[in-house]
Amino acid sequence: MRVFAGLPVPEQMTGKIRQVCDYLKEKYRGLNVVKSEGLHVTLYFFGELPEHSVHELIHLMDDRSLIQKKIEASFHGFGQFPPRGNPRVLYVHIEKGKELITAYYEKYVHLIRPHGFGAPPDKEFVPHITIARNKRERLPRDFPASLPFVLNDFFTINRCVLYQSVLTPAGAEYKALKTIMFS
Repeated sequence: MRVFAGLPVPEQMTGKIRQVCDYLKEKYRGLNVVKSEGLHVTLYFFGELPEHSVHELIHLMDDRSLIQKKIEASFHGFGQFPPRGNPRVLYVHIEKGKELITAYYEKYVHLIRPHGFGAPPDKEFVPHITIARNKRERLPRDFPASLPFVLNDFFTINRCVLYQSVLTPAGAEYKALKTIMFS
């Protein structure tokens, strides 16, 4: 089963990001644009796991240390991975709240690692919301700065979700396996 833990973007905020995604989809056919219901901050991508491991993760998420106050956050422009050259991933940058999201990520990884989950990260955790993946489109230099949108909205992150990701021809579909509500 393909699973990941994430912090979903509230529904009231997906409309603005959807405008950007629609623009990208129309202008750049080679981009795989994320569906509105799939917008989230990825905490940890586990990949394919056997069912017994998924059940263990669900059980670990009952740990009370993962319940915390809601996180006030804000969008702040766009970014790309890798940071130079033709991007493979386009994302919405998170400004306000990034320290709290990073602290939650560290708490989450600290909880799961002793149980055999979560290899040491090979790169720094960067809180972001992926909006598109690029496999074959040649994009203009300094692409994120050229987007004709301003995203600087505030929103509240109110939960952490363990998702199952099912790959379909129309893109990934997510099913919530376990949800932790923040207070």
